[in-house]
Amino acid sequence: MLSFLISGCHRSYYRRQADNEARRLIQQKSCDPRWNNSADGSIEIDPQSRMFDPFSADHPPIPPDDPSSHSLMHCVNGKRGFPHWHANGDTSYVESPEWRAYLPIDKNGIVRLDVDSAYQMALIHSTDLQSQRESLYLSALDVSVERFGFDSRLFAGYNSFVTDSGSDRAIPGTTISSDFGSDSSGFNWTKMGIAGTEFAVGLANNILWNFSGPQTATSIIDFSIMQPLLRNAGRDRILEALTQAERTLLADVRQLDRFRRGFYLNIVTGRGAGAGPGSNYLVAPQGAGGGAGGYIGLLQQQQQIRIQEFNVSQLENVLEQFREFFRRERINSLQVRQFEGTLYSAQDTLLTLKTNYQTSLDNFKQDLGLPPGLGLEVEDSLLNKFEFISDEITQRQLEINILRSKTGEQLNLIDELVPATVEEIVTDGFTWPEDLPAKVAQLLPFLQEADQLISQLESVDAEQIVSDLQRLAEIRPERVEYLAELRASIDRGEILADVEPAILQSDSILDSKELQERLDILLAFLAKTKQSLAEIRTIVERFDSEWNQLNDAEI
Repeated sequence: MLSFLISGCHRSYYRRQADNEARRLIQQKSCDPRWNNSADGSIEIDPQSRMFDPFSADHPPIPPDDPSSHSLMHCVNGKRGFPHWHANGDTSYVESPEWRAYLPIDKNGIVRLDVDSAYQMALIHSTDLQSQRESLYLSALDVSVERFGFDSRLFAGYNSFVTDSGSDRAIPGTTISSDFGSDSSGFNWTKMGIAGTEFAVGLANNILWNFSGPQTATSIIDFSIMQPLLRNAGRDRILEALTQAERTLLADVRQLDRFRRGFYLNIVTGRGAGAGPGSNYLVAPQGAGGGAGGYIGLLQQQQQIRIQEFNVSQLENVLEQFREFFRRERINSLQVRQFEGTLYSAQDTLLTLKTNYQTSLDNFKQDLGLPPGLGLEVEDSLLNKFEFISDEITQRQLEINILRSKTGEQLNLIDELVPATVEEIVTDGFTWPEDLPAKVAQLLPFLQEADQLISQLESVDAEQIVSDLQRLAEIRPERVEYLAELRASIDRGEILADVEPAILQSDSILDSKELQERLDILLAFLAKTKQSLAEIRTIVERFDSEWNQLNDAEI
C-alpha cells in the first residue's frame, strides 16, 4: 500500500494524468464534424523535429547555459543555492541531435522542397504551430481545474507521536499516539454543489498506547452543510468560472482548426496564419496582399530573377555591339555611355532581386522552423504551365550569349593584329605578327563549344519543341471550336467585347502541317550552321600549317 502511494505521488504520474485529462477534454470539444479538427490534445513532439527532447521528460539534464547566469543558481547574494542541479546530468544539446538525419538532403547538402513537402516540414518543425497546440493544452487544464472544484475530494492524513516521561518524573512511562489527521480529521470528504452548497464529512480515529497504563481508541465522525444565501450564491455565480472555461476551450479548439488552415496558407502564399488559441477571435483574418509570399512567392521571385538575368544578358550583348560600333566610328561615345547606364541599372535590379530572394528564403525557413544556415531550395512544377519559354532554352540562350562575347573578344584581339585593308598588307615594310597563329588557334575551344550547343539544340531542345507542337496539334480542334463559339457569342451581342474579328478566326491557328514546316526550317538552319562551324574549324586547324608554308615561301 505504501509503495502504491509513493508511486502515485511521482511527477511522471501527474504528468501522464494531466496529459490524459487534457486529451480527453479536447476530444470532447472536437466532435463537431463542421470543424474537421485533427487536434487530439497531444503536445508530444515528433522525433524528427528540432524541438524533440530525447531525454527523460521527468528528469531532464541541464542544457548549456550562460556561465555568469548559471553561477547564480549555485550562489546568489552570498547564499548557497540548490546543490542538486546537476543530479540528472548535463547535455551539450539545445535541439535534438538527430533531427538532420530525417531531412531529405541531396548529395550537395541541399534540402529540396515542393509545396507538399514544405508543408509537412512545417508541421514537424514549426515552433508557432507547437505553441498553439500548447496553448490549447493549457486551456484544457483550466477546464480540468474548474471541474475539479465540483468533484468529490477526499483527503487523508496520518500522524504518530512518541512521548517518554522519563524515570525522574512522578509518573514515569512511555506513550505512543497514532492519529489519522493532524487536525482530528483523518479522513475528510468534501463536495460543492452547483448552487454553492458545500458538503463536508470528516472521520478522525485516535489510538493511544500507554505502556504504564490503559490503551484507548477514539473515533469521531462529523459532517456539515454550508449554503451561501447572499454573497456568491446562485448558479450564475457558482458556475460562472466553469462555464467560461468550457466556452473558452470550445472556442480554442475551433480556433486551432482555423489557425491550421491559415497556417497552410501562410506556408504556401505567405498571407499569415492569423490568431490562434487564447487570442482575440474577433480579429479578421489577414487578407491577400499585393504580392504572393511563402512558397508561391519564392517561386515568383525565382522567375523574376531568371527573367532579369536574361534581360541583363541581352543588354550585355547589345552593349558589346555598341562598343564595336563605337570602335568603327559608327556611333559616338555618348550613346555608349547611355546604354551602359541602362545595363548598370538592370544589373542593380538583378542584385536587388537576389538579395530580396535570400531574405524571403530566410523568412521562409523561419516559418518552417528550420535554421537559417541550412541549405534550402524550393522547386516545383506548379508554374510550368505558365512558362512560354522553358528554363533550359533560356539557359541555352545565356550560354550562347556568353560564348559569343568570349569569341568576339578573341576576334578583336586577332583584328588588332591584322591590317584593315589589303593595301596596308602589300605596303613595303609590313611584317606579319609572330603570335597570330597562336591567337587563331585559341578559337578552337570556342568552336567546339559552339558545336556542342548546336548538338543540344538539335537533340534536347528540338525534341521539346516537337513535343510542344504535338500537344498543340492535339488540342487544336478544341481551340478552334471554342473560338467559333466565342465569335458567335460576340456577333449575337451576348458578350460585349472590343475584339478584332480576325483574331478569332480559326485559320489564324497553325495546323500540324504548317507547324512541322516551320520546325523543318529551324532544323535545316541548325544543320547549316553546324556545317559552317565545321568548315571554319577546318580552316582554323590548317591555319598553322599554311602559316609555316607562307613563311617558307617568303624566305
